[in-house]
Amino acid sequence: MRIGLAYNQRPNPTGKFSHTRRRQPAAPTATDAYVEWDDPETIAAVEDALRVFGDVIRLEAVGNFASRLRAARVDLLFNMAEGLAGPSREAHVAAIAEFLGVPYTASDPLTLALALHKGRTKEILAFRGIPTAPFALIESPADFAALKRLAYPVFLKPVWEGSSKGVAIANHVTTPASARRRARELLEAYTQPVLAESFLTGDEFTVAVIGNGAEATCLPLIRYRCGDFVRPAAAGQRCACGRSFPLIEQVIGRRDDSIKLSDGRSIGRLDHLFKGVEGILEAQIRQDRLDALTMLVVPSATFNDCTREVLQSNVRHRMGDGIGLEIRLVDAIPRTGNGKFKGVVCNV
Repeated sequence: MRIGLAYNQRPNPTGKFSHTRRRQPAAPTATDAYVEWDDPETIAAVEDALRVFGDVIRLEAVGNFASRLRAARVDLLFNMAEGLAGPSREAHVAAIAEFLGVPYTASDPLTLALALHKGRTKEILAFRGIPTAPFALIESPADFAALKRLAYPVFLKPVWEGSSKGVAIANHVTTPASARRRARELLEAYTQPVLAESFLTGDEFTVAVIGNGAEATCLPLIRYRCGDFVRPAAAGQRCACGRSFPLIEQVIGRRDDSIKLSDGRSIGRLDHLFKGVEGILEAQIRQDRLDALTMLVVPSATFNDCTREVLQSNVRHRMGDGIGLEIRLVDAIPRTGNGKFKGVVCNV
């Protein structure tokens, strides 16, 4: 069996791509533009897993992908490509394969396009009677009046992105005025509509569905591998569904670095330092000495001296006067291999 592997590989640090034959729309300019694309290790791991079933032909989903797919004459296309830009980017590969008559895995173009556009997704959920948070779709400043009708706090994000693209501390807003400011920033940065929805607290899970129609089944609940501590269920306890996976009784919380103080205390859960503080897109707190912190801040257009003063005050209130704070403005915060970054980094 000949298996095609459709993928998008994250650019290397020099900004170059792995495939030289590239003709495509202009790349997005946001710092997290390629966070959904996969790193070489992930692509290689998928390739190794597929090789059990036959010969694998790599087909990077860029440039002249359609002609390369036709020439490869594969029996099946394994699609893990994300696409580059636009409301239907995740549907591009599936649509090309469908046009060429190539069998492919995962969802069809209609499903991929509807699921990527969160506004269309929520409209369908609401029509089907499935609970979803109240929302407004902001396509331009002319739609800002809709932000007054939502219950606050509100969370905003680009409407057709995933993997936390465009998601930052500043997206959590508490007033219509701050919602308007953040919506304007997102409209300019991502050149797409913005979804604004009433903020829901609690854990978030992903449920994969395999199969079609009446034969579809759900796979076990998953979360990002984010270092959370869990309490396992009693030994031998199994799910009523019949699957043999270990059960979890409780998700306790995320394992993250904490700040160490000179009196021996450790302080964690510092995200509240930024709640309600405007002018911040992303932030990371770093500690290299007991008596000093460095806060890396990716500022938005509304960052000003007042923002600095509020951050300084919040740190003093939480940690006392015995630790200094340097606020350093940066263009981007370095990501780890999975495209994320830690909120707190302690090297003490």
